[in-house]
Amino acid sequence: MAKNWSYSTGHRGLNRVRVYERRTTGVEGIWIEWREGDKRVQRSLRSLVGHAVTDRTLAMDIANELAKAREVLSNKRARETVFGKKTEEHTIGDLFTELWRLKADGWRIKYLRNQTTARRFWEDQLGLSRACQPLSAAEVETIVARAAADRGWKPGTQGRYLGFMVDAYEFGRTKLKWWGEEGTLSAVDMPDHEPESRPYTDLEARQIIDALRDIDVRAWCAAEVAYATGRRINSIRTLTRDLVHEVGGMTAIRFPGKTDKARKTGIAVLTKQAAEAVREALKLGSEWLLPNERQSAPVRYEWLVEQLREAETRAGVRTIPGRAYHGFKRSFATTVPGEFRRAASKQSGTTEQTLRLHYEQDDMGDKIALAKYLEVRRGG
Repeated sequence: MAKNWSYSTGHRGLNRVRVYERRTTGVEGIWIEWREGDKRVQRSLRSLVGHAVTDRTLAMDIANELAKAREVLSNKRARETVFGKKTEEHTIGDLFTELWRLKADGWRIKYLRNQTTARRFWEDQLGLSRACQPLSAAEVETIVARAAADRGWKPGTQGRYLGFMVDAYEFGRTKLKWWGEEGTLSAVDMPDHEPESRPYTDLEARQIIDALRDIDVRAWCAAEVAYATGRRINSIRTLTRDLVHEVGGMTAIRFPGKTDKARKTGIAVLTKQAAEAVREALKLGSEWLLPNERQSAPVRYEWLVEQLREAETRAGVRTIPGRAYHGFKRSFATTVPGEFRRAASKQSGTTEQTLRLHYEQDDMGDKIALAKYLEVRRGG
């Protein structure tokens, strides 16, 4: 019988981490294990990241990152044992280790990758053994400005690297209590960056959804639910069939907190069009609402985007790099009437302020109506 796949990294007795496939993987996907003293800890990657992981390359990346974090922590404990714990001086390595230990379990994979990239940059620039204090805002800005000139970074990229350090030092103040306000990097001057807004107009959204219906039931279902609820695609993509139920004669979906950005469970009521799409998706017979081809895990985000691009082509909607299912959330925020703002906030799992400031776009229909009114008023 063929041996199940597994991958190990790190050093035995120090930071060894193993990811592996069980004989009956099921909905849990790939598992991970490490040792805490004499105890062997085994958890599914699904319990760590919020959805089943079946991609072996991704599983190996997670194992490598965990092994690296555990090595830093182990070395820190060894130094404290030999030299005694330093109560006043904390290093960059200490700060990043604590940040990962207390926060990384709640990060999604894409965010974890971005954070890891920023961490490695600052480790290279500052060194793990450098004391956190003093570090000035001016020094941090200079480092990023120099890297931006060498690597051609745009303002948005510069902002992400600066923001990582600002957030890390704020974490050191609020969570670790290592320093006060004077020790933070709140004085960092963030570059001006106004990203291009990429919503779909309401007409574009409806045309794309109609096209998706003829392409694939899973992609159609994802778009209908996104249009009706304003929920993020990863929350929709990872839904299971048991989360669909009836409320007041309407079909509703319970969105679990573990896949929600705000980590809050919420219920969204579907339109009849979205409910029809959900019923068709349920006929696939999987535990997942939107399963992959083998029905062993949720469909991949990249696959959904591929179907969206095909739908844009069929509907005659211009493809804009970076615009995907999040465009439906912007459409949702823009087209909902003012009297439904509070309900829209609950439906989408997003605060009213965030919907208004970050997602609501110009309503061209209102502007066209205004222009026609002014035409009549102008006369001639």
